[in-house]
Amino acid sequence: MLPLLLRSPRLLLAAAKGLQQSRNVVTNRLIPYKQDLPPVGGYAEFDWNRIPQRPFPSHNKQFLAFILFTFFGLILYERGMFRYKAQQVEILDAKVAMQPLLFAERDRLYLRRIRRNYEAEAELMKDVPDWEVGKWYSEPVYKTVHPNHWLDPPEFEYWAHCDRFEYEKWYHWWYSA
Repeated sequence: MLPLLLRSPRLLLAAAKGLQQSRNVVTNRLIPYKQDLPPVGGYAEFDWNRIPQRPFPSHNKQFLAFILFTFFGLILYERGMFRYKAQQVEILDAKVAMQPLLFAERDRLYLRRIRRNYEAEAELMKDVPDWEVGKWYSEPVYKTVHPNHWLDPPEFEYWAHCDRFEYEKWYHWWYSA
């Protein structure tokens, strides 16, 4: 199958005659031709001899090298593990030292949110007569609980007066930044 360019009769005829160069084409005929030649005296002799392999260490030397490398590897491993364990103890000490502070901060934010919920409830229900914050139409929500005993509010009540984004951020805390 002929290429697409050679399908016309004019191009086929030109291909059969040999493509003639136009007169404006510069050729290499003006540049003197120089052939690469071997160096004076010829090339060096080629060495056909087999290159023997260096002798491999004996079994005793190999075993000794194995023992030495294992011994020094164990020393370096123990040294690294000592440093690693020291770092882990330091990190654990820092976590233990920070834990009461973090718990206190968490509890402070929790109580602050509940306080804001009570304020939002008071603001929302200010026009309703005889409404008391934290009660249901002047009746306590939990009748059998002592007044000084603390009960955590349910989740829906805790997040009732906040943006949905804050709830989603709390609910998916493990992959939020």
